[in-house]
Amino acid sequence: MAITLIIGKPKKGKTLLMRAMMQYLQYDEIYCNLKLNGLKYKKVDNARDILDLPQNKQSKGLFLDEINRLIGDSWNYDELAELMANIATQHRKYRADIIGTVQHTNMTINRLRENCDKIYVPLEIYPTPEGKPAFMKIAHIEFDDFERPYYNKPFFFPLFKQEDGHSTFACDLYDTYEFVKPLNKLEDVKNKEMIEKYHAFDVLTVKKDGKSVSDPEKMRGLKSILTLDEGIKVGTATQIANKISYNQRNKIT
Repeated sequence: MAITLIIGKPKKGKTLLMRAMMQYLQYDEIYCNLKLNGLKYKKVDNARDILDLPQNKQSKGLFLDEINRLIGDSWNYDELAELMANIATQHRKYRADIIGTVQHTNMTINRLRENCDKIYVPLEIYPTPEGKPAFMKIAHIEFDDFERPYYNKPFFFPLFKQEDGHSTFACDLYDTYEFVKPLNKLEDVKNKEMIEKYHAFDVLTVKKDGKSVSDPEKMRGLKSILTLDEGIKVGTATQIANKISYNQRNKIT
């Protein structure tokens, strides 16, 4: 089970390579946050689709375009990113490979970068006479046991698959202009009831010396971590207190 990042600037073919890899890598289950053609897969529409990844014996390929928008952004780290980071550190227990695109590794969270096994960098695309992308030259970076990168020789990866005399090109199997929405709100991982609890917070208390504390001023400074019914961490007592105070000031109920 491995984590592979495909990096490069826009229009370099990162998503194209990821889609082509789906044609050749064999998984029992494929998950992807893009709309795909010609493939049986499970669509990742929100954070819950990733957090609820089944822990069964089926091999899984988790293909995530703009992975920094899904499993934590180094510039916008929040409670949701903390939850999603667990997938990056424990993907082997889900029997899942993670293949994601990102413009630069610095845009991803540390735990994803530090657990990355391979980095692919698209260098050049070679088309057919009709203009279809057919092959891609790729730089290949791996890491040794001391986390030092070493560079393998560039190799060529086919961007099409030929079966029964018919060639299927990866460029025809997805929408290159599909917008990837970030999952940066904790509400994305809860149902309606849980969302209401998160917004109100009047049903949440912190235990201090065996007593329940709900006054935001008394909560500040406590190190307790609050969880909702489904075990989703929502923050420290101080963060909760700040949220309650904000709700009270703005009369949010």
